[in-house]
Amino acid sequence: MTTHPRHSEPSLRDGEESQPLTGERSLPEGWRWAKLGDVSTAIRGITFQSGEAKQKPFDDSIACLTTSGVQDEVNWESRRFIPRRRIPSDKQLLEPGDLLVSTANSKELVGKSCLVTNPPFVCTFGAFVTVLRPKAETVPRILAYWMRTQEAMGYCYQVASNTTNISNLRVSDLLDMRIALPPLPEQRRIAAILQDQLAAVERARAAAEEQLTAAEALPAAYLRAVFNSPEAQQWPQKPFGSLADNLDGRRIPLKQEERRVRKGQYPYYGASGVIDSIDDYLFDGEYLLVSEDGANLVLRSTPIAFKATGKFWVNNHAHVVQPRNGVLLDYLLHFLNRTDLKLYISGMAQPKLTQDDLNSIPVPVPPIAEQQQVVATLSEQMAAAEQARIALQAQLDAISRLPASLLRRAFKGEL
Repeated sequence: MTTHPRHSEPSLRDGEESQPLTGERSLPEGWRWAKLGDVSTAIRGITFQSGEAKQKPFDDSIACLTTSGVQDEVNWESRRFIPRRRIPSDKQLLEPGDLLVSTANSKELVGKSCLVTNPPFVCTFGAFVTVLRPKAETVPRILAYWMRTQEAMGYCYQVASNTTNISNLRVSDLLDMRIALPPLPEQRRIAAILQDQLAAVERARAAAEEQLTAAEALPAAYLRAVFNSPEAQQWPQKPFGSLADNLDGRRIPLKQEERRVRKGQYPYYGASGVIDSIDDYLFDGEYLLVSEDGANLVLRSTPIAFKATGKFWVNNHAHVVQPRNGVLLDYLLHFLNRTDLKLYISGMAQPKLTQDDLNSIPVPVPPIAEQQQVVATLSEQMAAAEQARIALQAQLDAISRLPASLLRRAFKGEL
């Protein structure tokens, strides 16, 4: 069974071209371009030794957030406890309206920010985080929403410096960023509208994600309905090895560098499906491929069994079997994708489903007419479930793009 990744909110890091530096477009009447340094105060995070951070409070300790706390909303659960003596000034205690900005992180996350609303406990923040504390003429939510725009993220992406493992956003560069700032009453109006609209989008996203999760669970439910049914309990069982020829001896392992050199028209299969193509093949026809990889079988993160047709190459991470003795390939395919194959994995240092393991799996085998009915019913159900999944994924993708669109309209004065 194939798993499908959730769609996250579109961002510059998802492959979009970087935006021009902010401050290069005209603004509505009464608006102005202002530097973040003019409308907020930057407060640097505190430094401490890694060994000083504890998961539980201790005498004279204080909660401290690091970059892991900078999510779409503040992740207060990520806090650690450090000696309070490490705080040189009370201004480094978080206040409502502060904006946490990750200024040292991976290239994909540097510049990520979130708004502090009501801190649930007294808390400070570490050196890889910078706080922007808005001045009186700036509504905190406006600053927070601006930092989520493509313009702001594009600026952070462009000006951040890179080392081997981390990107750094200098506080001076952060304060030089320009924000499209409306008059204070307009800031309050826009902030209120955005708060309501983004909350509605989040509710829609959560509902769509719930529907998508339900759709993704349908194939497994359909398989359970067939193979856990009272009728299936009456079908005679036979070992898998008596129902299919194992052709593993015809597999020829191909090294990664060889795959890069020997390109061609035929697909190359491994434990998780097509991974390359080359100019030779071992098989020609219709076969059932079953993953050997123990980790894959436990996690079920990639297909457990899949059908290959035509000419193809296969490596030594997938069994190649050809059904015989009156059993349909598609019937075995559905059965294997229902079966918890990790129960049959050999107890080895690096566990895998060996040929003997596979051959020993008991398979319920109804008459061929019932197999045909099972395959027809499941194929129709699986196709409908996949159509539903695709439609719901498209809906979720569209919803996930709405925040960026709303923010873009807001800072163009179109709300």
